[in-house]
Amino acid sequence: MLVYCGVSGCGDGQAETGAASSSSDEPSAVALAGRVQKGPFVIGSSVSVSALDDAMLPTGDVFSTQVTSDLGEFDVTVPDVAFVSIEGAGFFFDEVTGELSSAPLTLRALAATDGDSVDATLNVLTHGIYNRALELAQGGAALDEATAQAQAELVHELAIGVPGLAIDDAATSLNMLADDTLENAYLIAVSAVLAESARDNDGLAVGVLQERLNTISLDLADDGELDATTEQALAAAEGRLDADAVMQALSARKQELGLAPGVPNIHVVLDQDHDGVANAVDNCPRKLNADQADLDGDGLGDACDACDGAGDDDGDGVQNPCDNCPEKPNPMQVDIDEDGLGDDCDYCSTTPGLGAEPVTHCCHPWNAPCITPPYEIPDYCQFLGGRFDCGPYFGFGGSYGDACSSSCHLGAPCVDPILIPGCQDDYGCCTRFCTVPENNDDCAGECCIPFFPPDEVQAGFEKLGIRVNIDDGPCAGGELPGIECIYL
Repeated sequence: MLVYCGVSGCGDGQAETGAASSSSDEPSAVALAGRVQKGPFVIGSSVSVSALDDAMLPTGDVFSTQVTSDLGEFDVTVPDVAFVSIEGAGFFFDEVTGELSSAPLTLRALAATDGDSVDATLNVLTHGIYNRALELAQGGAALDEATAQAQAELVHELAIGVPGLAIDDAATSLNMLADDTLENAYLIAVSAVLAESARDNDGLAVGVLQERLNTISLDLADDGELDATTEQALAAAEGRLDADAVMQALSARKQELGLAPGVPNIHVVLDQDHDGVANAVDNCPRKLNADQADLDGDGLGDACDACDGAGDDDGDGVQNPCDNCPEKPNPMQVDIDEDGLGDDCDYCSTTPGLGAEPVTHCCHPWNAPCITPPYEIPDYCQFLGGRFDCGPYFGFGGSYGDACSSSCHLGAPCVDPILIPGCQDDYGCCTRFCTVPENNDDCAGECCIPFFPPDEVQAGFEKLGIRVNIDDGPCAGGELPGIECIYL
């Protein structure tokens, strides 16, 4: 289906382009075809093509179509204009999780429409250079020169893969489902690292990914440089990415869609230990060893050989003395809080120094040692599963007395409306933690009552209280501790 929207409104394309005129009056047309790939977008995803004039400014003409297969493919015929801006929006196959996305994503690209046909791929690279290339082109540069400069700047600033990597082919020509070339491998690698940087405990956070993509595109636009925090987040994501799982997932998706298996080898691009040597030729790809020393000449770098022959009790490929969780298989050796204890063995995986043994609490709401995990959604101390633990906080939620239909600020409890005077929400309202006063016997109405019973309180939590109404409801009289009367 093609829908044309011009300055005078939307029609069926044919009427707006002068079908009633003689054939000699019909404007020339361009066949625009391509694909939208994060992984591949699913069938039915929307594609909009906006016409741009010689100055790279919108003419007001917009042509809409849809992705016609789960390979992300689309095609549309547009009038012969100078340039087009293409936008694809929809769900997609995520090569990191091996599943379809839980939310839609938007990608953009610029293209020149010289000739009778144009082929263009929308991907994370075209989205990243979009605003920079537009800025340069509107400043007088030819579009091919503008996109080439923006692409070189983006590759340099992302710093994904071995240093000095040059990607000469235009981003719009790359295809993660096509030939095993360095350029296509780079596209998959960057796409996967960006997705890895936006993962949380439940999988890919598409909103976080969209924010990161948009931030990169806008940040690059003015000076061709990215903020250092973005580069740091991507470096961390590259280091923890399971590259083999990415290639296996994408290859399986190709087979599912009727294509031959196999995808470009992203190990020729990635440098996951950041030692300047690509994984594919690194004799110790997960440990920094720029000198590639291999004293015994067995092909395994000395940096990885220190534990050779020591045994691998859990069978995860990491020798016992070098395994941060030697009793549970964890080949990726993920250690979010970097305390030397792998997350699979860490009872408090985002609290450095805690978790080697089962503990009652991993944090304290007044002095939470929670870290910001690699996916950059800050963790805050919350009462989860019967204990205080670090959990993601997405920057929204109600304050004290507000309705808590979604969440409460910084993980504060949501309680029965009768416990918060003036609460107008049937579901409940947000309360807050407080410090139990020395003399609390005469308190009435809203009071700060102890959160834990005195015979069960852990050291450091003796003064932790919760503010509730003790005149009525389950906490009436203030005799029960908060943990026994606010969670019903």
